[in-house]
Amino acid sequence: MRLLFLLVSGLVFTVVALGQNTDKVLEAKLMAVLDNYMDAVNRIELEAVTDTYHFPHYRIVNNQVVVWHTAEQAMPMLGLPREQQVRAMRDALGPDWQRTDWAYRKMLSHSETKAHFETELVRYNSKGEEISRFESLYILTKDNGRWAIKARSSFAPR
Repeated sequence: MRLLFLLVSGLVFTVVALGQNTDKVLEAKLMAVLDNYMDAVNRIELEAVTDTYHFPHYRIVNNQVVVWHTAEQAMPMLGLPREQQVRAMRDALGPDWQRTDWAYRKMLSHSETKAHFETELVRYNSKGEEISRFESLYILTKDNGRWAIKARSSFAPR
């Protein structure tokens, strides 16, 4: 009887450990999506930013829900020359914006096809000084075998 208990206990521990390992693998994969998004924002590579989105894409900011059905709706400046894209993005993020970093990211919950992340972002100017800091909720979904950002709700100033 004791041997059976030890075998069952070992099996349960193994199953739980495998589940936790699977969660860590998924979390790392989803963090990479968020990293790709932030890297693209900081490089002002607008096509790469929208490559991290699923469409339709939902953004909730200032008590408004905005729905973008295409990359061009999400980033109207995509059709502009590179120099104008950079200027438009800098204007959108703040007059002296230089970069944005994650202060923290935490996966709150997930399923096989959806995950919620609590985040805090910090925007910096060219002197490395903080311009703004705000919390956001990112929802990533797995559509057609690809994980990407489906929705964002933030307390961003713009």
